[in-house]
Amino acid sequence: MKLINREFDANKILLAQSNQYQERLYLEDTVPAGQGKTAKVSIGSLGHFLCLWMTVSYSTLKIKAGFAVEDSGVNYLSTKLSDGNGNRLLFNDFIPLDLISTPGRTKTELSFVQLPFSMAALDAGGASNNLFIPLEFEYLFQANSEIITETRNISDFQNRYRICFHGIRLRTKAGGRQ
Repeated sequence: MKLINREFDANKILLAQSNQYQERLYLEDTVPAGQGKTAKVSIGSLGHFLCLWMTVSYSTLKIKAGFAVEDSGVNYLSTKLSDGNGNRLLFNDFIPLDLISTPGRTKTELSFVQLPFSMAALDAGGASNNLFIPLEFEYLFQANSEIITETRNISDFQNRYRICFHGIRLRTKAGGRQ
């Protein structure tokens, strides 16, 4: 049994709890073959968002001989993360998605997929039996700003990624001030 060795002020704790709650912000996009793409998720005007960790998943598709698509298991995506408030870079360079997710790969159970292909077909035929371990990532995003990703795909086929930012919404009063 853990002994309580400090005094708690219930009124202060209840006041703090009334001004914050747990929230998740999702960002998802498909990056065309051999290209880069920017995606954003809005923080909104409800209050600041204190990100505590994030989870990431991504596909690992490439074209196989004979114009078939295969899940190679190799990561082809890298991303750069920015705070939309003044475009502050949070990652100084492009980071491979397999380095910021554990394990993160969304495995496709299809042995191959014929072209033309859509990501909806992947969702219908694929499966992800992965255990996602969150990456600690603490950052306070200001109300009315955005989380921005710039993602590159070096595969010869389109790949999808999903990022979930887990954190606490800190409600603000009118004008965005706490």
